[in-house]
Amino acid sequence: MSEAEQALLFEQIDLLEKEQKRNEFKLQRLEKDRSIAVNLLEESVKDLGEQRDQIAENNQLLRKQSIALEESTSKLSRSLEALELSYHELEQITVMASHDLKTPLRTIYSFAQLLEKKYWEHFDDEGKKYLRFIMNGTNKMNEVMDDFVNYTQVNLNDSDFIQNDLNEVVYTAINNLKFDIKKSNTLIQNYALPSIQSHKVGMVNLFQHLIENAIKFAKPNTTPQISIFSKMSNNQWIFSVTDNGSGIDECYKEKIFQPFQRVNNLEKPGNGIGLALCKKIVQLHRGDIWFNSKVGEGTTFNFTIPN
Repeated sequence: MSEAEQALLFEQIDLLEKEQKRNEFKLQRLEKDRSIAVNLLEESVKDLGEQRDQIAENNQLLRKQSIALEESTSKLSRSLEALELSYHELEQITVMASHDLKTPLRTIYSFAQLLEKKYWEHFDDEGKKYLRFIMNGTNKMNEVMDDFVNYTQVNLNDSDFIQNDLNEVVYTAINNLKFDIKKSNTLIQNYALPSIQSHKVGMVNLFQHLIENAIKFAKPNTTPQISIFSKMSNNQWIFSVTDNGSGIDECYKEKIFQPFQRVNNLEKPGNGIGLALCKKIVQLHRGDIWFNSKVGEGTTFNFTIPN
């Protein structure tokens, strides 16, 4: 064999060895990759198993929560039905109690009128004063019973909540009070108000009570001035009714909204039901009501209605 042939043979052997090494490297790499893939697959299977167990556990927990929710919903439904029944019973009892109480009141007042008509000249001054007390007391009790019935029967049905222009609502309230407004020379400034989803009769009563309250508690020898305006804040409307009246001590911020509570000018007519009705109407609109005041300078009643 010539030297050239030997060199060629060695070159081929060298190439074969290099090829063999490359194949061995590829084989090792494939084996390593296969091992990694197997490990990843095993980990994935393990994770899937754990996730499956967790899902099964979560499903079981959800089923328990669903059952508990159904039971709670059922209990709440029964409670609401019982509450509604109790509410209707309370309305009926209130009307019946009012009727039963007003019947003897009418009798007392009728006989007091007979005494006044037939025997007034026979009474001395003290007797006449006592007779007046009886008549005024029966009238007052009669008014209280009417206010109590009106308060308990304020119930705004959801079906009656519609889009209302509050400018028209305030106009209606002002028109209902036109005689009091004219008599007191009250000045009312009504800024542009929005149109909102609300109960029209309830809103008329709300503004009417607030305006009437401002007129009733005006300062002596002062022209009553009332401003009505609104603004949007935190996705709710804030309405304000401001007056220049005698003001209210802010220590009464809770008491004044309770039924039959009066905190100032007890000589004024009324039974302390107006602001309690306002609070109830606002709450039925899912809002809040409060006031800011300085004694002798005036009061601002604020209430909110969600947008």
